[in-house]
Amino acid sequence: IQELKLKIQEALQVPKTVAEEELSPIKVKEKSDETLETEEYITPDLDVYPPEYQTDEYITPSESNSDIFYTEQPPIDSPESYHALSDDESKTESNQSSVEPLIDETEQPNLELTTELGLIQQEYAYDQRGSKGADINVYITITLIKTFIITIDFTHYPERPVITFPDEVKKILRDPYKTLNTLREWSAKNPSHIVDILHELEK
Repeated sequence: IQELKLKIQEALQVPKTVAEEELSPIKVKEKSDETLETEEYITPDLDVYPPEYQTDEYITPSESNSDIFYTEQPPIDSPESYHALSDDESKTESNQSSVEPLIDETEQPNLELTTELGLIQQEYAYDQRGSKGADINVYITITLIKTFIITIDFTHYPERPVITFPDEVKKILRDPYKTLNTLREWSAKNPSHIVDILHELEK
């Protein structure tokens, strides 16, 4: 009987131990819940921090991104604006072509006349008489107080020029077309320079 009693006690003790082991975590959990319920949370006091740490002074990410990544888009020319520009350019070109030239090219001296005028200008003073660039008055200074005005028209160069001499020169040379070798021997095929006539006249 005693042995049976011990076996019964042993059989009863095993479930009791298992039950205690199963219930022990629950008790621990209850204790942890109790500790959580009794734990106090402390919130920080924002007045303790200095003003520079306030959040109002910081730039939010949305504000910074809007300033950093903003780029001005270049203007895009629409087809309408391109056609309008082309029309304006065509009108400008047509207006320029319709404007008459201020200077008549037919009245401009050719290269030969321009060369002769340049040679005369290098040594003598002259005035243009009219619209023709090759019709001029040349001033030849003989003395400090004496200057001759020689009228020369070489518009039809290389033909012999038409020269008008003052009376004082005619008294000395009589007929310059005969006394001046340059004028007397003038050849349209191999013409001399107009300035050569003036050189010979000064001699």
